[in-house]
Amino acid sequence: MVGIGLGHSLEKNLRKVEVFRQKGQLDRALEKLQEWARKFPDTPHYQFEAAMVAFDLEDWATGVNALRGLVRTVPDTRDKVLGACRERFDDTPSLALGEFLIDAALGDADVATAYDLLMHLGVDDRSIHRRKHTMRHQSLVATGNAPAASLVNSHCLQFLLACTDGDGALAANEAATLVELEDAPRTALDPVLGRAFDEHGELAGFLMARALLRHAAGAIAEGATLAAAAAR
Repeated sequence: MVGIGLGHSLEKNLRKVEVFRQKGQLDRALEKLQEWARKFPDTPHYQFEAAMVAFDLEDWATGVNALRGLVRTVPDTRDKVLGACRERFDDTPSLALGEFLIDAALGDADVATAYDLLMHLGVDDRSIHRRKHTMRHQSLVATGNAPAASLVNSHCLQFLLACTDGDGALAANEAATLVELEDAPRTALDPVLGRAFDEHGELAGFLMARALLRHAAGAIAEGATLAAAAAR
């Protein structure tokens, strides 16, 4: 990681934290790390380690908020942060971690990873995430002047949620929007839709979504055949 401050002993302080952790004094470790993060803002290690201790305490929101701030202020830490979060999420798929990772994946136009993350969430957490995102999405669309990238990502997430939940009607509606949006990752959505077919079967809405995606990709005849199958 970057930006080690030289006005204090980083290694000495981190050894102190490790002693607290070994003794099971995680609250104390978190308190000290947060104190040092405020005192030495040019040293990203403290904020990162504070997030890791927060995760140990299963205080997912505190940890994710610390890491969001860290990535904003020190972009070079992004890969390390996302790697650590994915490792934790694979072990304990908390909603806060999932939302952070899904946002990052969509920001990279990596819809396959975003879909994997959604599928790894528990059913209840995914339902909560869908309700939260639906409200945010409706608000974003209602503004009428949302940044193009934000709008694409929001529609992509709606599409992915439809695929994970077997909501064919929503998948078709979102596909119809995405094929019209510039910079939408249309070719990456079709394989995800194939996985939804495997999970939920050939729902009419899924068939129509695929018809729209294939038509947009230039496969006009195939798109028409799929649309006819969806209408039956």
